[in-house]
Amino acid sequence: MSVFVTKRPIRFAFLVDPQKEDWPEQLDAIWNYNLDKWCGRFNPIIHTNGSEISSDWRCFLEKLDPDYVIATSTISDRLRDQIKEKLCPIACESIIIPNPHDSAAQTPKGLLQTPFLIAFESEQKSLK
Repeated sequence: MSVFVTKRPIRFAFLVDPQKEDWPEQLDAIWNYNLDKWCGRFNPIIHTNGSEISSDWRCFLEKLDPDYVIATSTISDRLRDQIKEKLCPIACESIIIPNPHDSAAQTPKGLLQTPFLIAFESEQKSLK
């Protein structure tokens, strides 16, 4: 018996609400985070209103099959359950990106420094 294994980048999907006032800051934080992650090639930004994802965006998300789903604003429990059931990601989290003018978020990478992403980054560095 033989097993064929291929290595691929970890895929993140970022859920954002374009109706939110801080939507440009969310995009900046995501883009800055993705700069050293294959330039975000495997990390799509998906539009949501927090309670649903349109059928076109949902189809796109399903085809990309992300390993982690990160919502940059609050999403409903129903939507979180649908994502977990349909996509089976390793994790599906909501994070609140702080205002970039706050002293805690002075560096671009600081905008996405959540316990989840910090742990992920540490694990990736240890594998190198």
